[in-house]
Amino acid sequence: VIGGDGIGPEVVAEGLKVLGASGVDLRTTEYDLGAARWHRTGETLPVSFDGREYHAYTRRDPVGVVGAITPWNYPLMMAVWKIAPALAAGNSVVLKPAEDTSLSALLLGRLFLEAGGPDGVLNVVPGRGAVAGQALARSMHVEKIAFTGSTAIGRQMYRYAADTNLKAVSAELGGKSPTLLFADADLDKAAPGAAYPSVFLAGRCLMSKGEEVTGEQLGEIVRTELREKLSGENAPYNLVFTTNGIACTSATII
Repeated sequence: VIGGDGIGPEVVAEGLKVLGASGVDLRTTEYDLGAARWHRTGETLPVSFDGREYHAYTRRDPVGVVGAITPWNYPLMMAVWKIAPALAAGNSVVLKPAEDTSLSALLLGRLFLEAGGPDGVLNVVPGRGAVAGQALARSMHVEKIAFTGSTAIGRQMYRYAADTNLKAVSAELGGKSPTLLFADADLDKAAPGAAYPSVFLAGRCLMSKGEEVTGEQLGEIVRTELREKLSGENAPYNLVFTTNGIACTSATII
């Protein structure tokens, strides 16, 4: 169902990812679907400290309805990251996928029902963030929001939670980190490592590196190395893979 003629082509079609890139979605999805069942148990640490015995236990209760809001760059993977653990813990989920990449989420919801999932446990509600996303985040019936997206909208999620029922919020927000290269670095290895995160999926990924930080003496050497690694027919990366990345709308084309 996940690969081959199943959901894989859907991920490729809606995000304009080459199949190799969508494979990241698919492999991670399969892992999460299998791993979610291991996160249902926990340990209770002993609380006896003064020679007397105390009874302590941990009871894990579902929070209820979880609202999941996912971005467009990894539409399937991000959805499963949020859905699988929430369902495994006994919650129901309302998934609001990005408006530009809703097809794989809708297909995932259909497959859930075809596999015997109960009605109303996994719900997919497409729509624009300012409408469907805000309504979900402000709903008094939702006890938790799991959000992946921009820092600005992430702040809004916390405001909506504070203004309504103080629902729990977990947020994975946008941002890029620098790559640090030191004077003793092996540039034959370090330069490709620095280049890859910058071009993977055309840089439209939370793991993308926005800049390289080096000592003054290394600066020109590193720039030369990066140019060599990212150009020419012998470049170590398949730039058809990296630069074709994701272009689900004209706004995502650099």
